[in-house]
Amino acid sequence: MRKRIAWILLLACALALVGGLIQLTREVVRLHEAQARAAEEAVVRLALWRMDSWVAQRLAAEAARPYFEYQAFYPQQAAYDAMLRPIVPGEVFTPSPLLSFESELFLLHFQLMPDGSVRSPQAPEGNLRDLAEAMEVDHQRINTKGALLEQVAEILGARDARVSHVAASCSLEVARLERSSQTLESGSGIQQMGNAIGQTGEVQQKWISEREQARRAQSYGQAQRAAPVDHNLLDPESAVNRKTRMADSEMTAAEPPPRVEIGPLVPIWPDESGAPEQASELILLARRVAVGEAEHFQGIALSSGALQEGLRGEIDDLFPSARLEMVASRSEAQKRAGHVLAAVPLALAVEWAPYEWQAVPTVLTTVTAVWLLAAVTLAGAAIAIRASLLAAERRSRFASAVTHELRTPLTTFRMYSEMLAEGMVTEEEAKRTYLRTLREEADRLTVLVENVLAFARLERGRERFHPRPVSLGSLVDESLPGLARRAAAAGFRIDVSWEAPRSDVVSTDVEVVRQILFNLVDNACKYAAGEESRVIELAVLRKDGAVHIEVRDHGPGVAPADERKIFQPFDRGRRADDGTPGIGLGLALARGLARRSGGDVRLVRRQGYGACFVLVMSP
Repeated sequence: MRKRIAWILLLACALALVGGLIQLTREVVRLHEAQARAAEEAVVRLALWRMDSWVAQRLAAEAARPYFEYQAFYPQQAAYDAMLRPIVPGEVFTPSPLLSFESELFLLHFQLMPDGSVRSPQAPEGNLRDLAEAMEVDHQRINTKGALLEQVAEILGARDARVSHVAASCSLEVARLERSSQTLESGSGIQQMGNAIGQTGEVQQKWISEREQARRAQSYGQAQRAAPVDHNLLDPESAVNRKTRMADSEMTAAEPPPRVEIGPLVPIWPDESGAPEQASELILLARRVAVGEAEHFQGIALSSGALQEGLRGEIDDLFPSARLEMVASRSEAQKRAGHVLAAVPLALAVEWAPYEWQAVPTVLTTVTAVWLLAAVTLAGAAIAIRASLLAAERRSRFASAVTHELRTPLTTFRMYSEMLAEGMVTEEEAKRTYLRTLREEADRLTVLVENVLAFARLERGRERFHPRPVSLGSLVDESLPGLARRAAAAGFRIDVSWEAPRSDVVSTDVEVVRQILFNLVDNACKYAAGEESRVIELAVLRKDGAVHIEVRDHGPGVAPADERKIFQPFDRGRRADDGTPGIGLGLALARGLARRSGGDVRLVRRQGYGACFVLVMSP
């Protein structure tokens, strides 16, 4: 019944597995196109990573640019005259590097003031322009930058709405970047690049030390108090009494510098600014700057054409005909997620070729391999179940044999001990016979228990071996008394023949050899008990450089069909049910001990003998 249940369960599992494989095959074929598209998207992610890297390298320097460089001229903190006398802080002004800055990518740097006006250090006005032209700054260049400034102002919308629009845009983008940095501890290269660009405020703080920022902020604050200019734009010609500035400077010198906060550069989305068609030519990025209580916004205008040309150069090998499209709003960026750059509002537009089933043979090969693997698995499961059932049968036979082997001596022990204890046996000779029988049964139980325990240790790998050099003569002489007693108890005698010198030395565990030989002799005593010849031969010889000890009897021998089975634990072959005592562990234990100690036990055929087992030992 148990076998039937096991095979029914295996059949049910096989049917379920086959059904699952059929469904899996269908899904694999169905999803093959999706996998191909996923591979194409992986190339898109690589392209985005390259472009984001290219943009990040160029935006890093702009993100780290000090805020005061967005003025055409800014004050110096420490300056000295020709006599090396210190000049009042804020008295000397330095032209901004942006005044002569030229780049095909970054066309204009601008500053959005609290009143909504837009200023640029590259397009100074009034006296500042006169001073710039006196420094040989080309007036045509200033005019060009001025025209760009007017275009930026028009893109940013009406004057009254500019500040609120840019402030809201910066706030939303900063909040998005903060959420991304909190929720994405690790991710794709594109996501990490977006986080890195979004944290340019931290880059700013690394590039400029706190001490240097404090010094510059103090210089800026003192200059503002000494020569106030409309909306923080410094004008060296707005003259104030020198003594007044000196007194104000001395009064405020001990005051702590104002706190400077600089946000990251974030894109200004075209549709949120109500931008005209010129928005497609320029890409605006802005950042929030707070100096003390004053707050304004600084930005850069990028050439869309130069930016796209540089980005396409990074991905020509991946997408030779790719296009970059302006993304008009955050909502559109969310819809096109996975194709939008992290730092600028541009999206990669790729036209995929029609899908072709060119890789179907590969998929079919994979599915075929899965089917074959499933078939092998089912076959392995069937073999495992069969082996498990056979092992269960062997254990059942073992339990039955052990029970039978224990029942007989225990019955004898109980009956003889009760008769002796109650004085039912009065003759001395009978007492000696009973006691001798009890001793023989005790020896039999001892051998049974020792074999079971030794096999358990062998199975768990806990059997310990202690080899030592010993001569063949000593090895046989130490083992022979126990073998002779066992043979004599069964009515046999042991004959030893030497075909190898007794003085030859082998390195082995004497106790292990004794136990192996005892099991072989015990096996001969059991299965040759019905024969006329009562001799068990022990032959010692050398063969192929190894020492062989053969145990030969004159019994019926081992049937060819049982040659492999007799070495299996709990399997006694065809003699299992003929009343011969035993549990089927002797030969399995003998071979196991021999192989663990570097030797072997084999069954060989010898003319004129029944069973012949040979113990092989390395010299």
